[in-house]
Amino acid sequence: MSRSPSPRPIRPPVQPVAAPARQRSGCGCLPLLVLLIVAAAALGYLLFSGWNTPVRSKTAPQYVRVRSGLGVDGIAATLDSLGIIRHRSVFVAAAWASGTARKLQAGFYRVPSKLTEWELLRLLRKGKVSGIPVTIPEGLTARQIGGVLHRTIGIDSAGFVQATRDSAVAHRLGEPLLEGRLMPATYTFTPDEAPESILKQLVAAHRRMFDTEDVRAGAARLNLTPDEVLTLASIVEGEAQAPEERRRIAGVYLNRLRIGMRLQADPTVQYALPRGPRRLFLRDYRIESPYNTYLHSGLPPGPVNNPGRASVDAVLDPEQHEFLYFVADGTGHHIFTKTYEAHQDAVRTVQRRRSP
Repeated sequence: MSRSPSPRPIRPPVQPVAAPARQRSGCGCLPLLVLLIVAAAALGYLLFSGWNTPVRSKTAPQYVRVRSGLGVDGIAATLDSLGIIRHRSVFVAAAWASGTARKLQAGFYRVPSKLTEWELLRLLRKGKVSGIPVTIPEGLTARQIGGVLHRTIGIDSAGFVQATRDSAVAHRLGEPLLEGRLMPATYTFTPDEAPESILKQLVAAHRRMFDTEDVRAGAARLNLTPDEVLTLASIVEGEAQAPEERRRIAGVYLNRLRIGMRLQADPTVQYALPRGPRRLFLRDYRIESPYNTYLHSGLPPGPVNNPGRASVDAVLDPEQHEFLYFVADGTGHHIFTKTYEAHQDAVRTVQRRRSP
């Protein structure tokens, strides 16, 4: 008797094992967590560096213009291009972390040495315009002073020179002309300072030095006006290389004026040149100009540069002697003589020294 086959038990479908899925999920989170930890550590290091590390190692202050509309990234790029910050990313991270990224101000800043990122950010929040120290040496013409200002604060030198020759500007500053009245000294100017503002400061410094009773009394003793003293001081400034010769050179020119002899001063010819001063050639001494004292007697119409106090004092207290001539000896000094024949001998002596 045949048996009917017993039915096989029905097995439930095999369910996927959950453990491997959880294992795969754990493997994906671990690298992300590590990355987050590394990023946080790096950010912490950057911020710690910004708090404690100077942005640069230079010892001298540096000046930088931050233009408006740059944003923190543009400001960082500007500072980085000038070598003011070490790492652009550190500066940007410190700006955002400190809440100053949107508060940085345009302006012109003096950045001291050994400043940290945080200190630099505080400085840039002020929006302060800092001045740049500018030294104007003795004996420069207005045109040369314009060149100094262009190199130091970026001013338009042509506009500055034009202002020095503008009679309306001179009138507003209370002077007949400005050449000779731009006092050599060290000033503090900003890059956006107007030419007339700069001239006002230079003229005011000159007036404090020159507009005194001592100058007026000294000029009267010499039978000169204060303006003539200033003009002669500019010639002495242009001639004297050795400070100890100023009074002797002043004495030579006063001796020439006393006897009606032409001054024949090279600085006056150099001033008459369109692009002087420079080395003079024989043809230059024939240039027609009221400033050319080789062609015209007496003092020129005005100063030929801007002299310092030492040259003014030399004119007011000249050395008493009988010298009428002098020639540069090639060492920064001069050979002084009383007669034209002795002067010619001195010239030949200097020429022999210069000959190979």
